[in-house]
Amino acid sequence: MIAHPWGWLFAIGVHPYPAGTPWSYQLLSGFLTDMSLVTLIAGLVTWYRSANCRWESCPRIGHYKDSRGVRWCWKHHPDHKGQKPTGAVLHRLHHEHVARLAGQ
Repeated sequence: MIAHPWGWLFAIGVHPYPAGTPWSYQLLSGFLTDMSLVTLIAGLVTWYRSANCRWESCPRIGHYKDSRGVRWCWKHHPDHKGQKPTGAVLHRLHHEHVARLAGQ
């Protein structure tokens, strides 16, 4: 079996290994699988940190944005005052926001 020239870098061809196992199988079943898992976990953590509420240590996803575009959950949003927003409240807040933008 011919060893890959960069085998030492990815721990490919480290003895003992089965003589019939090619270096590409060892790379796909070992190093690349681990890197894919690390990338997936890092992507999920990044998404969660960008989508969660900006209140310190609040684990909720921020569904509502304030006038600056900062995400807040319904409990910590400055305009909702700790109550779940109804359609009427969201409609009122939207018109207040549009009026503020028109006045600028």
